[in-house]
Amino acid sequence: MKEYEVLFKLGAALGSNFNGTFTSARKVIQAAEKEIQALNKQQADITAYQRQQTTIDRTNAKLDTYRKQLENVRAEIAQSDSANSELANRELELRQRIQNTEQAIADKNQRLQQMGEALAEAGVNVNALGEEQQRLQQRTQELSDQQQRAAEEAEQFGEKSASAFELAGNALVTA
Repeated sequence: MKEYEVLFKLGAALGSNFNGTFTSARKVIQAAEKEIQALNKQQADITAYQRQQTTIDRTNAKLDTYRKQLENVRAEIAQSDSANSELANRELELRQRIQNTEQAIADKNQRLQQMGEALAEAGVNVNALGEEQQRLQQRTQELSDQQQRAAEEAEQFGEKSASAFELAGNALVTA
């Protein structure tokens, strides 16, 4: 009878701390996980913003190439004594490409502006993206470390509680 009574009292004494410790650790881990997910989304948004900037730069380079080609075709037309339909067609094609590329750049710039506004609303400084990425990585690491500590503390508490139960049980058996 004494064995069950001691185990019951030991279980009751540990029970409130035992459950509270694991609940607390679970809450810390879940909160950190939620924040890590938010930081990862910001990181993905920054990467998308940078890709959009790179795409605009490449499209601007294409536009410059088309403009130079158009200049060359116009120079050839000016030097030519007779009407050349091939050069005229090439000129029309290049003018159309330039017009389409200018429209694509305008669309991409509008999208980049929207992305920049969304990042700014999320607290990201788009003028210092390198620093922002470093800040996000550092915060993500801090949260991962916090999760690890909470898990380790819960595990250690669980091991200590199990040891206490085992010792109490052994003491009762020998008594």
